[in-house]
Amino acid sequence: MNFFIGGLIFFIAMTLTLAFTVYLYIKLVIAVKNNSDVPKWMYKIGHSLKGRGADICKDFTDRSALNDVNAYIIGVVIGSIAAYFIFYDKYGSNDAIKFWLFAEFLIIIIMRMVIFWGKLLLSFIIPVIRKTKFNSDFSAASNAVIGMILISIVTCILTLIMTGIPAKAPIIEVEDYKIVVGHTTANDLLSQGFTFTGKTANDIIVNKRDSHFCYGQTVELVKGEKWYGYVNLTPRYQDEARLKDCVITYFGISSKSKSFGDVNICDKNISKLSLNDFKKTNMRNIFSLSPLSYQETKGNEHFSLRMQTYPYMLWKRYTIEVTFFSNDKSNQFEVYAQHTLWE
Repeated sequence: MNFFIGGLIFFIAMTLTLAFTVYLYIKLVIAVKNNSDVPKWMYKIGHSLKGRGADICKDFTDRSALNDVNAYIIGVVIGSIAAYFIFYDKYGSNDAIKFWLFAEFLIIIIMRMVIFWGKLLLSFIIPVIRKTKFNSDFSAASNAVIGMILISIVTCILTLIMTGIPAKAPIIEVEDYKIVVGHTTANDLLSQGFTFTGKTANDIIVNKRDSHFCYGQTVELVKGEKWYGYVNLTPRYQDEARLKDCVITYFGISSKSKSFGDVNICDKNISKLSLNDFKKTNMRNIFSLSPLSYQETKGNEHFSLRMQTYPYMLWKRYTIEVTFFSNDKSNQFEVYAQHTLWE
């Protein structure tokens, strides 16, 4: 729970920082439109974000201040588009989050220098071309906005490296009923006629918190006379809970089950997937998944796809694992969710 609260605090701080940056930009636009100054505290922010060296910013608000910010934002957008077409396929294919965070950080740093040197260069060129004086002064108001954009990106980097972002949970279909690991509750399954071998709805389930992979208690999932593998029943927030209030954090089924052919994972009938499929095709393509951050492992007989590779203190991590016999018959399919709330 402590890790979850820590991650939540970081996420809230990131959101507030982004909101404050947008607020400063709106204040600048309104001030320029009304031909007035921004509040004095905004000038102070601009001076405090001067970086290394002397403070060259002045307290004024006019069209040139807004133009500096707009040019900066447009430059960042153009740089981002260029980064996507030039570098994304090489460096961002399996971790779009890390790619965009660090790419934006570099682009914002570079654009800060481009605006500085570009404005100095224009102060020499414009008077020659137009015979008019060019305002080369730097406004503390515009520097407040540009500086906060940089701080926002740094905050995003720190936060998302700690928490990642939500990933789409893989969906398991059993007798046309969808089980979302990490979300579906035992009561949802009970209401659909499923039962858990040797357990009743009001039995107490204990989460011993002794594993980073398996939480709560493992039980057989049954409907009628059919056995549909195993699931883990896990109390949501506490160490103990009634079975019906627990969440499903794991699903696994073996090819030995007579109901093996009745199970789909992400709309794929697992009984029709062969060892050759996994050797030739990436798991994310087999299951039509597009996670922003993932790690895929291929072995001779073991394959896994981990989605949301960052610490799962705030958002759940999902993993699909497949193991085969040497004779190309699928041995076991497993899907599980991880979260610090259950550890």
